[in-house]
Amino acid sequence: MMVSAERAMVQRHDRALLSTSDQLSASLEERVAPVAVEEEAGLLSRFMSHFKPSYLWQKLASSWIMRFFKPHIYLRYAANKEAAGEKLLKKVNADQAVDFFNSKEFQKWSKYFVDAFPDNPDEAARLMVSTLATYRIKKLVDSIPTTKVVGGKLAFGEPFGVALTKYVAEAEKDAKLKPFADLLEKSLVNLINELKANEGTKSIGDRLERDFREFRFSNDKEKLVNVDTQQPVSKLSSQHEVISKPVIPLTPALVNQEEKAFELLKDVQLDKVKTDIFNSTEFTTWSKQIAETFPAELDEGAGLMLTTLVRHDMEKVIDSIPTTKVVDDKLAFGDHFEVALKNYIANAKHDADLKPFADRLEDSLLRLSTRLKADEGSKSIGDRIENEIFNGWFSNNDNLVDVLNRPILQDWYFRKPLTPKNTRASDLYHKIEQLGISEQKIGEAHFEANGHAVQITEELVDYKLNELMEKVNVMDAVMADELGTITAWMSTAKKLRADPVNSILPRLRKVFKDGDVLELCESAFPREVMNKIQEKIVKSYSRSRSIDFLENLSQKEFSWKNIRSRAWMDYMKINYGDNANEEMVSFLTSKNPKIIPSLIEEGETSADASVLSLTNALKMSRKPVAEELLPKEN
Repeated sequence: MMVSAERAMVQRHDRALLSTSDQLSASLEERVAPVAVEEEAGLLSRFMSHFKPSYLWQKLASSWIMRFFKPHIYLRYAANKEAAGEKLLKKVNADQAVDFFNSKEFQKWSKYFVDAFPDNPDEAARLMVSTLATYRIKKLVDSIPTTKVVGGKLAFGEPFGVALTKYVAEAEKDAKLKPFADLLEKSLVNLINELKANEGTKSIGDRLERDFREFRFSNDKEKLVNVDTQQPVSKLSSQHEVISKPVIPLTPALVNQEEKAFELLKDVQLDKVKTDIFNSTEFTTWSKQIAETFPAELDEGAGLMLTTLVRHDMEKVIDSIPTTKVVDDKLAFGDHFEVALKNYIANAKHDADLKPFADRLEDSLLRLSTRLKADEGSKSIGDRIENEIFNGWFSNNDNLVDVLNRPILQDWYFRKPLTPKNTRASDLYHKIEQLGISEQKIGEAHFEANGHAVQITEELVDYKLNELMEKVNVMDAVMADELGTITAWMSTAKKLRADPVNSILPRLRKVFKDGDVLELCESAFPREVMNKIQEKIVKSYSRSRSIDFLENLSQKEFSWKNIRSRAWMDYMKINYGDNANEEMVSFLTSKNPKIIPSLIEEGETSADASVLSLTNALKMSRKPVAEELLPKEN
């Protein structure tokens, strides 16, 4: 009786479903549902959500029959909704869609979720994201950046966007999910940047970014409750150290304080200030109220101000730091706020989740220091801020190349104009020098550098070599002293790993004749490097400049072992080809015929093909002379 009663109930439910189905225009996967049909599907789901179905009904609702005829009912009552969502995704061929979120297959698939949860679009979006993250992570990652804007909204819908940002923020807390969360975050950032780059979609990008940051911020608060672990000391200057604390130690009491601080912020209408918030009277009023509320804990009050501002509008904080003015020899946001800001940056760098935001804050401080340094009245404050940041970068004993590869340092460096004296390179070189980093370390960084760091290290090396070479140029000392200076210069160049052909050689040629350059380089570089240097010098002279070449070689006497003589032989071979030996023999015999016999004697024992070739030519040139000395036959 119980079974038959259950069966009868199922039959009634089945009839109700079939009668409803008759009113629909076609099966769900084939229709473009009008409003009436959408409402009907929603009513059916609402009806079923309030009705407590029997076990048999649940089995029927989650069966393949429902998946075919009523996908949204099947989805709602599936025990594993993500697995059900994956089956429906295949059902509409969305797994084959190339431009996923912009495809009609995605729209059809998402409709199942909307119809399954008509009263809870957030839950529908959450399940969609969860399904894709579970079964289609690559498609999800690849498709996010190409999502289009349709009718002023992203193609995947606003609830999906919120669910996606929330999923990424929460997944970052799970060690197993974090690698996927990182991939999704990169895709989100690419989408946000794409949207913000277009004036027509900028507001959508800003909103998506704000949602993501809010979820990240709430997660950061959870992570930082009751943090007692002390992190390494971060040095800011020789006189000042920031002992590590929790980045924002949010206890329940402090959460209430933050709410109070936010109320005060709105009371003084600081939330209405669009730009330059730290220079506004509203900020001054608010900071006074915070100081009155926390008279004995000014540093804590300043930290509370920072976290409150960040939560209210992170971008506004980042944009306002560089424009902060100096009032009575102090920054407008005050000493305690500056300390709180630096404390936050120093500690947040140890947290992978907070580091990107900390870097942006630090970059804002560097922009502030650059602006302050441009004014003599605020230069000392700008120098102090900049030096503290650089000290912090190098305090962890990181390799120089790792520091130079930091995007924030590269942004700071390339923001400075490239002047004839290259002041940006001199600024950075002196900072590195003051921190006790040796020329050897700079050379290692120059050798290991990649990307934009290559240009930075090349400019650092060029600056140092030019600076030292200027001292050689103005010397009025004798050659011996000059050579002593240039030997030291060569030693520095080698430590810096300067390029022998493209960096060292051009500078030496500005000071010395080519013959002297060849001898200097011969004592400093191995044979394979010397060959390149010699080739560079020789090829810089055309055939018509042979006299100039000889003058610059300053060759006193030809010798097989002399680097000047070898360079001359190369020059002749390049410019005279097959006639080179004939030309060289003519020159040598006319200039100093007495050395020819010794040249022939030495040349015959050489293993060098060029030497042997010229030696044979010299021997051949002697035959007519020898024949004239022989007695003539009658």
